[in-house]
Amino acid sequence: MKRLSPAARSLILICAFLLAMNFLLGFVLIRNSQQAIREQVESRMLDVSNTAAAMLDGDILRTLQAEDANTPEYKAIHNTLFRFEQNIELAYIYCVRALDDGSFVFTIDPDPESPGAFGDHIPYTEALYNASLGTPGVDKEAYVDQ
Repeated sequence: MKRLSPAARSLILICAFLLAMNFLLGFVLIRNSQQAIREQVESRMLDVSNTAAAMLDGDILRTLQAEDANTPEYKAIHNTLFRFEQNIELAYIYCVRALDDGSFVFTIDPDPESPGAFGDHIPYTEALYNASLGTPGVDKEAYVDQ
């Protein structure tokens, strides 16, 4: 069997090192790209929700009840949310209310197919809790409900 010359061994080691560095750099770049995309999506979600919130009257939202569904105030809020959902291509946008026990319920859900009923409970998340304290936030993990 023929032995490899020192130059050939060096070349093989250099190629192996470059290949390993290529894989490492690819992994790092993919991770950085995923993080940047996630930050952009979260930023867009916050921008949309802050813009929608600025267009709604919080004093009216605070007083709405289920029986107000046919009032002009309710319809105005519903239509504003519906326009956001349709024109910005959102999967979901809705209003919630924090209850005294720390839970959250739907108030207005403009989803034309299966809206959440007024007063239906929503799973607790840190982002919802922070929003109830006045700090907008985005959940890091999406959840699925009915």
